Amino acid sequence: MSHATTTTIDVEFLSLNESNALLDAVHDIRDKAIITVFLTLGLTITECEELGLQSIDWKKRLVMVSGNKARTLPMNDQVFEALAAWSEERVDCATDAFFITQKGTPSSLSGRSIDSIIRKTAKQAGITRKVNARILRNTFAVRLFGTGIDLSDASEILGIRNHSAIQRYKDAYEHDTLGIQDESSTHETTSKPIINAVSTDLSELDTRNSITKFMSKLSPSRPKQAKVLSHIKGIIEVHPEETIFGRVGVIRDLKSSLAKTQSVLVAGPLGIGKSHLLKHMQVHFKDSVYISSPTPVKQFLKKICAFVNEDYKSELKSRPSNQVMLSYILENSDRRKLLIVDQAHKLRASQIEIFQELLGAFTVLAASEKEKLKYPQIQWKFKLVELNPLTEEASIQLIQYVTQNIPVKDYEFMETRLLNLSNGYPLPIVDMVNQLRYEPVVNTKSVRGIYHEAGTRYRDWTYGIMILWGMLTIFRFVAMGRHSYEGYMLAGLGTSIYMIM
Repeated sequence: MSHATTTTIDVEFLSLNESNALLDAVHDIRDKAIITVFLTLGLTITECEELGLQSIDWKKRLVMVSGNKARTLPMNDQVFEALAAWSEERVDCATDAFFITQKGTPSSLSGRSIDSIIRKTAKQAGITRKVNARILRNTFAVRLFGTGIDLSDASEILGIRNHSAIQRYKDAYEHDTLGIQDESSTHETTSKPIINAVSTDLSELDTRNSITKFMSKLSPSRPKQAKVLSHIKGIIEVHPEETIFGRVGVIRDLKSSLAKTQSVLVAGPLGIGKSHLLKHMQVHFKDSVYISSPTPVKQFLKKICAFVNEDYKSELKSRPSNQVMLSYILENSDRRKLLIVDQAHKLRASQIEIFQELLGAFTVLAASEKEKLKYPQIQWKFKLVELNPLTEEASIQLIQYVTQNIPVKDYEFMETRLLNLSNGYPLPIVDMVNQLRYEPVVNTKSVRGIYHEAGTRYRDWTYGIMILWGMLTIFRFVAMGRHSYEGYMLAGLGTSIYMIM
C-alpha cells in the first residue's frame, strides 16, 4: 500500500518508490515536466506558476527562480530532459509562462491547475494519502541532504533563510535513513552514507534507471527556443505604407528612375507583390496617385482629373466625355507628377491613344502580369523592371511578421511548408496564414491542409510531348520498313501507354 512518509518532526515527503511511481503514472509531457520540477528542483507552487521562458538557460542548464526566494538552480539530466521534451510540445503563444494550458486559447497555467495535476497523478500512481506541491518540495528537500550537502548550500538551493526550517529537513532525512519513523509508517528503509561534497549539478537526485540515463547522455534532447507572440488581436496585415520585405534593391532602382521622370513598368506574375510595391512607392512620392486599374476608361480618367484638381467638377460640364476629361488633364499636367497604374495588362485597344498622351504628360509607374504589353507603342515608352520572388530570408521575415500573434505548435514545420508552397510569392504566404487564423492552436494537421494556387509553378512540357510523340511515330515506321514485328508492336504499346498518360 503506497503512502507518504511521516517523521516525528512532522515533515511529510514521498519515498523513492512513491516518487518513481508518481513519475511513471504521468504520461502527459507537460504534467511530467511539472512534477519533475518539484521533485528535482524543489520549487514552490508559486515559483512553478511564475516560471517563464526566460527563466531557463538551456546552454548552461540553469533555472532562474524569481520572487522572494530568487535563486539560480542547476538542472540535472532528469529535469533537463523533462523540460526539453515539454519545450518541443509547448505552443508559441502570447504568454511568457513556461507552463501553459493545452486546451482552447493558450494561457498561463494557474497554481490551482498545477495542484490539480499533482493530485490527479498521485491518485493514478496509487498513492492514497494527500499529495500536493508542498509535499513534493519536501521530498526534494529531504533527499537533498542525502547528497552530503551542508546547511548553508541547502539554504541557497531551497531559498530558505530560517535555520530551524532547514534543520527540519535534515532531521527528517536522518530519521528516515536511521529507521526512526512514525508508528503509522510501515515501509522499510536502508541507511545511506553521507557524501562530504556538495553536488553542484544535483545529479544524485536523478531517480531514473541506468538505461534511461545512458540513453539521455547518448542522445540528449534539443530544447526548442520558444518565443512570445504579440498581444495584438485580429489579423496582422502588411500595410504597404509602412512595411515591405525583400525589395530594397528594386525600390532603390525605382526611386532613381522615377526621380528622372522616367516611366517604369514593373512586371511579374500574380501574387508576387506588384500592387503592394506600387502602393509602397506612393508613400515616397507625395505628388502621386494610385489607380488600381486602367479600366473602365471613364473611371480611370475621373481619378486623374481629381488628382490634378480636386475641384475639377466645377470646371467641367456635367457628364464630360472622355476626350473633354483628357484635354482637361493635359492642360493641368506636370511631368513631375506620378501616375501609379496597376494591372496595365488590362489596357484595351481603344485606350492606346489616351495612354500615350498620359505617358507624355506624366511620369508613369505601372504594373503588369506580363513582361510585354499587348501594344508595343506603349511598351517602348517604359523601362522594364522584372519583379522576382522573395529570397528565402525575406520570405521568412514576412512569415514571422504575419504570424506574430498566432499560436503555433510546430513553428518550424509551418514555416517550411509556407516556404515550399509559396515559392517566394508574398500573396500566397499572406493568404495561407489567414487560412490558419481560425484555429485556436495551429497544429501539424492544420498546416498540412493549407494550399495556394498562386504559389504553384507549372512547367511547359508541350515541346517535350511533341518530340516524344514524333519519336514514337518514326520508330513505328522504321520497324514497319524493316519488317520488325516485335519493334512495331513495342512502338504501338509505347504509343498506347503514352496516350493513356
